[in-house]
Amino acid sequence: SGKLTYSANWGHGSEYTNEFEHIGFWSSLDYIGIAAYFEFHNNGSVEAIKDVWRTIDEDQILSLQSQYGKPILFTEIGYRSVEGGHVRPWDWAHWAGYDAQQQVNSLQALFEYWDARNYFAGIHLWDWSSDPHYGGEGNTDYTVRYKPAEGLVRDWFTRGHHDSGGDNNDNGQGDNNGGNNDGEQNGNNNDLKQMEIGVQQHLLLMRQRQICPSPSQ
Repeated sequence: SGKLTYSANWGHGSEYTNEFEHIGFWSSLDYIGIAAYFEFHNNGSVEAIKDVWRTIDEDQILSLQSQYGKPILFTEIGYRSVEGGHVRPWDWAHWAGYDAQQQVNSLQALFEYWDARNYFAGIHLWDWSSDPHYGGEGNTDYTVRYKPAEGLVRDWFTRGHHDSGGDNNDNGQGDNNGGNNDGEQNGNNNDLKQMEIGVQQHLLLMRQRQICPSPSQ
């Protein structure tokens, strides 16, 4: 047993079908799942992207959530670290220069807007490569590894983590002999490892079950 959803396409003109607004079986599922590569035709600032999220939410998503009473889950979403990567985030082949700040802005806007919505369940982030060396400065792909956005994602994915109790809480505290700095470092490493495991598990499930296509398909 477990939670069940379906990853429906966000839709884009004639290139991709606007699927999520036309699914007739959301009432039978636990979440309304959206592969959320919505476009943002603006200057790419955090506030400008949040404004567009607000319009998308009010015009398309909130009414659907109210109709079915199900939480919203972004089953796939990600942004490349490339100039203009927010405009057509689904476009894996868009050629432009490396822009780490645009990836940060896009993700910051995503987290800030949707974190404030109590009907929002969370996100599955694309992409985290199984290659431990993949990413870093100059890499224009979706991964946040070794880029400024990595710290942002870690922070949002682990908020409240050390307040939840149990073994995970202990990992971030250190011991009486080890010192706070060692404990904090161990906690950060554990948080990053948990984020990596979670993203990799999601990608594995996506590939095995073919719930929805990746931007490169």
